[in-house]
Order: sequence, then C-alpha cells, then structure tokens
Amino acid sequence: MPIWIVVYLMLTTFAIALNALLALYTWRHQEATGARAFLALLLLITLWSLLAYFQVVWRDYQGIFRNLSYVCIAGAPVLLLMFVLQYGGMDRWFTPGRVAGLFVIPGITQLVIWLPQLRPLWETADARGPWFWVHSFYAYMLVFISFTLMLVKMPRVSAQKRRQLAIILFGLGVPVTVNVLLTFDLIPHQDVDWSPLAFSVSGVAIAWALYRYRLFDLAPLARDALIDRMRDGMLVLDTRYEVRDVNPMACDILGRAAGTLVGYPLPWAREIWTRLEPLLTLSPPRAGALALDFVGKDGGTYYYDVRVTPLYGRDADLIGYLILFYDITERVASERAIQQYAEVLETRNAELDAFAHTVAHDLKTPLTTVVGFGRLLQQRGARLPPERIVETAERIVISGDKMTTIIDELLLLSSVRKSGDVARVPLDMPAILGEVQERLAEMLTEYDATLTPAGDAATWPAALGHAPWVEAVWTNYVSNALKYGGRPPRIELGAAVLDSGLPILEPLAQSVASKIQNPQSKILFWVRDNGPGLSPQEQAQLFTPFTRLHQERAEGHGLGLSIVERIVAQLGGEVGVVSAEGAGATFWFTLSRDTSQG
Repeated sequence: MPIWIVVYLMLTTFAIALNALLALYTWRHQEATGARAFLALLLLITLWSLLAYFQVVWRDYQGIFRNLSYVCIAGAPVLLLMFVLQYGGMDRWFTPGRVAGLFVIPGITQLVIWLPQLRPLWETADARGPWFWVHSFYAYMLVFISFTLMLVKMPRVSAQKRRQLAIILFGLGVPVTVNVLLTFDLIPHQDVDWSPLAFSVSGVAIAWALYRYRLFDLAPLARDALIDRMRDGMLVLDTRYEVRDVNPMACDILGRAAGTLVGYPLPWAREIWTRLEPLLTLSPPRAGALALDFVGKDGGTYYYDVRVTPLYGRDADLIGYLILFYDITERVASERAIQQYAEVLETRNAELDAFAHTVAHDLKTPLTTVVGFGRLLQQRGARLPPERIVETAERIVISGDKMTTIIDELLLLSSVRKSGDVARVPLDMPAILGEVQERLAEMLTEYDATLTPAGDAATWPAALGHAPWVEAVWTNYVSNALKYGGRPPRIELGAAVLDSGLPILEPLAQSVASKIQNPQSKILFWVRDNGPGLSPQEQAQLFTPFTRLHQERAEGHGLGLSIVERIVAQLGGEVGVVSAEGAGATFWFTLSRDTSQG
C-alpha cells in the first residue's frame, strides 16, 4: 500500500475521531444558540469522512460509498447556512416551508445520482453533466451567503463573539477552499476525496473556539439573553480605555454602531470621552456616577444615570472598567413635573394667603358697617327720626353693594381659572362699552369724570373674544382710571392695529411690540388716564392678585388687574401698562383680529 494512502487513512481516522468528539460535546450543549444545526453539520461531516475512508479501504464498493458521500456533500451547505442563521440570532427566518425549500436541490441531486436513467445529468464517462454544475453552483452560493452573513455580523457583536466568528470562518474556509480546488481539478486527487481531511483543520479550529472561547457554553447564551437584550446600556473598557465590549442599547444611546466603538480607544469618540473622562480618570480608580443626557434617534433628549465600576483581576490588578447606562428619562420628567407642580402650588398658596388676608380685611369693613347700622336700627330705630333711618339704610345698602362687588369679582376670577377653551366670537365693541358705562355710571358721576373713545367705537378694528369677559376687562381698567386718575379724571379709550402708524400709538407700540407674538394678527386696546403715573417699582407689582397701589387714595381689594390678566390670557392676548411718573398711565390689552371682516 503506498505510503500516501497510509497517511491519508491516518489523517481521515483522526478527522473522524475529532469530529465525533466535537459532535458529542455539542450534543451536551445543544441548548446553546446554533448548537443543534452545528451538531447536524458535524454528524454529516463525520459521516462524510467515514465514507471517504471506506472508499479507499474497500475499493470494490467505491462507487456506492462515493454516491453515499454525495448525501453529505449536498446537505452540508444547507446545514452550514442554518447554523449561521441560528448563531446570528436570525432563526426566526426558519419555517417548515423554507427549510424544505433549501433541501429541494440536494434532494434532486440524490435522484440524479442514484437513478441510472438520470445519471448522465450528473456525469458521463469523460465529462461532468449539467446537474453537477447546478448542484455545485447552489452549494457554493449557500456557502457564500453563510460567509457573507458572518462577515456582516462581525462588526456588530462583542469582541468575544467576533473572535468566535473569525475562528469559525477560518475553520470552514479551509475545506471549502479544498473542495473548490478539487471540483475544478486544480489539485490532484487520485480518486480520493481530500475534503474530509480538510475538515480536520476545521475540527481543530472549532475545538479551539470551544475550549478557548466557550463557543457553546452557557456564558455566551446568557450574554445574548441578558446583556444584548437588556434595556440598560453596557460598555466595557480595558486599562487603556479601549472599548472591549458593548451591547446594542449602549450603541443606541451613544448613537454609534458597535463597529465604530469596539476595538477603538474611547478618547477617539471625543463627544463621549469628554463626558465620561471625569469618572474614568479618578485616581485611585473607584466607582462613581453622574447624570448625562443624549439625543436619541427620534431627536428627543434622554437622560441616563451613568455608573462606572473598576474591574479587578485575580491579583487585584486593575483590568478595566464597566460602564452602565440606566435610563432615567421618565424619572427626570416626573421630577420636573413635580417641581413645576410644586411651584404652581407655592404660587397658589401665596395667592390664597393674600386672598385670605385681603378678603378678610376688605369684607370686614363693609360687614362691620352693615352690622353696626343694623344694630342701631334694631336697638334705637323706634326713636330715630325718619331722615336718620333713611341715611342708616343707605349706608347699609352701600356697604352691601361693596361686599357684592367683591364676591362677584372673586366668582369671576374663579370661573376664569376653571374655564377651558372659550369660544371666541366677533365682538360688538360699542355695545360692550355701553354696558361698561352703565355699570360705572354712578362712579362717573361721583368723580365728575370724562370718558372719551378715540374716534367712533363702531369703526374700531374687529376683534374676537368672549363678550362678558371683555366687558369685565374694560370695567376694571376704567374703574382703576377713575380711582387713581387725575381730579377730575379724564379717560380715553382706544383701539388700533399696531402697524397703523397712528401718532398716539408711537410710545405705546414701542412698549407693546416686544411683548406680543404675531402683532399683525392682534388688535391693541387701551385705557389712558391723566393721573400721576406709576413708578417702575409700582408697575412691577401690577397684575398680581390681591395687590393694591395708592391705598390712601382709593379703597379696593386688589383683584381687578389679576382678573384682567387671566381673562386676556385665556382669550389668547397680552396685557401691560405704559407709564411714567407725572405723565399718567396707559393700560392696554390685545385680542385676536377678526379676519373674516377683512
């Protein structure tokens, strides 16, 4: 027996034994990802090697063993693809129909090889038939797809898994290369199949992956199930700050693919390094945490609690860092909402305190009057002259009217606060101003006031609003002008579009322009008095609930301008004042234009 045959048989025996041992090991770990498809592939390769051995030993049955080997040759590429898909986490692609479809051409190959009438499609005495090349093209296409999928997967997996894939690629690449060379007669084969021997190289490589990198141990399985799918980001660095491992969530958080992180020093990604450097460069190394924000794929801002933990080896030497990103976006949003709510509550509490103080003070005075004069009538009414009784009754009515006014304004303020969106309709401003004059007729007479609209109110620009609320705005502004204006009060009402160029608007427009949005869509209304004006400090206190200026000049309860501000805000407008000491005051508000009237 030639020496090369002896060597061939020894190597084939080694390949059979090695592949059988690998199959046994894989069977014991078949719960791992891709293990079952790989087990089937190893069993097929073991059978292939065994049949190659029998072809040499039992020459009389060489044809039968060679035909049987084509069961392995045709099925191996399909099982290789199934292993790659399972190991790469794409096993959901498998359905019974698709798997059966992959075996259609290998099944036809067996019919062509075993049926004498079809055998010429496979080979003739001096040439290979057309089906041989169909089979070869299909097999090499599946191998090419398998290798491509592994190459595409490599940049997006952990460093450990990437090394596993590299070993598998090398191990399977050797027999595939040998098979291609045999198929195209590029190496002598002397009626023996060298492909199973090439699989012995694969066996050694895969054995290295098994024992060095625990290819089918539970650790990679647990990593896939836990780390790769965890909702928190994970980043592992070595002592040179080089990224050794990263999970998909960390890639999403940092906005980078694993291939641009793993194997590179983190300082290379400057926008990430500058934010983590304070924790990574602690001396001595120690655990730390900080809150960071990142912009997500959807453009939103997400917040993370980032924790860095030093990693130590068996000899207590620093070997790297573990960085975990915990999503705290919802917590931050909740804390901000609570803070805003607390601020609102604080403001409301301040308002309620002022409300309690003001209402108690302002209701006490007229109520004391009512009670005092009521007791006077009760105790001495029979002895009082008629004119004194009438005077006492009038004082009671006046005090009662004051309390009614206070209560009405409190109810109005409450209704404005509770109202949602109010329907805004075109306003009949002359009618509204008529109601205002009627409500304030007694005050206008008492103060000997002059109330003059700028031009005919019927020609004012049309505005949108809620008539009862707008009437309350005018009433508050005019009553303030009566109380705090000149003696006698001279009050002017007006309305205009901001860009109308009216001379009277020049100082007012300059102040208003910076405070309102879309001025071209708003109408400006104002009430101007001839009073002593307001200092900047006094102007800053306006439109605050329960604040009253010039208490020595007029009684009131400080609700008016607060009501105005809330009403106009609900109607989509703005309020303000323009004043200087000694030059009177102009209180203004805006409403939306009624574009339906041009």
